[in-house]
Amino acid sequence: MEPHHYLSDLNVHSTRWLVHVKILSMWKEPLVNGRVETRIILADEKANRIDANIPNRYYNLNFQAVLKPGLWFCLSDFEVLRAQ
Repeated sequence: MEPHHYLSDLNVHSTRWLVHVKILSMWKEPLVNGRVETRIILADEKANRIDANIPNRYYNLNFQAVLKPGLWFCLSDFEVLRAQ
């Protein structure tokens, strides 16, 4: 496996991340505007956890068939946003 970051390394100043994470939980969250997002809780090998959102326009086309709770994935090419 190529070198990767831990969830504790993530910050808003880069998009060049590679993390190896397990999906702990997944659900669909309705938004005020009528759209839906897929929400995910992820954990890494050091038991760091983070919440993630995937807008459905991306999830339905690219990820729905493969992302499942309990499985490990290498994720890259994503943006980290400050919590609101």
